[in-house]
Amino acid sequence: SGSASRSPIVSDPISVADRTRFDSDGRVGWRDGIRGAGGPVALAIASLAVFGTFASALFFKLPPVWPDETVFADGSIRLLEEGRLRSLVHADAIFGTERHAYSHPPLYYFYVAAFFRIGSPGLLWLRLSSLVAAGAVLILTYAVSRRSGLGPWLSLLPPSLLAFDTVFLRGALVGRMETLELWPFSQG
Repeated sequence: SGSASRSPIVSDPISVADRTRFDSDGRVGWRDGIRGAGGPVALAIASLAVFGTFASALFFKLPPVWPDETVFADGSIRLLEEGRLRSLVHADAIFGTERHAYSHPPLYYFYVAAFFRIGSPGLLWLRLSSLVAAGAVLILTYAVSRRSGLGPWLSLLPPSLLAFDTVFLRGALVGRMETLELWPFSQG
């Protein structure tokens, strides 16, 4: 009777080989997530390359300085130097802006003033503030995608598509508040 073979008792239907595929949470392991990830990864790399290429090529060339950029820059400079939110750019056209500038939300002026404090007042740091805000929106879009249940590779798709968007790219290259306004919406 010692020669009789015993069959192993299987407690669950997942074999030992299959168990290595699962994390401690019971989700498929990272190695399985990489299989088939070529599409989203390639799209993410391509879109960031396109975004970076256009951003670096068009940073000072297109668009030319917009009238709003002078208003935001002047208000931020006066906030930085005088501690008051005011602008002299359109003082003859908009009543009271030489004393206070309440025509736009003040957060953007404080945001740009912080960049001017780091660097120096000018078009470079004004537009760089928009580019940094656009990068943060791309990162937050990825984070929202992850929280919505998409995997790490598939979550690259929404920010990649956003980086390909010409309207988003243009907003990232102009010293205006559009990309900063996207922050609350990109947090889900």
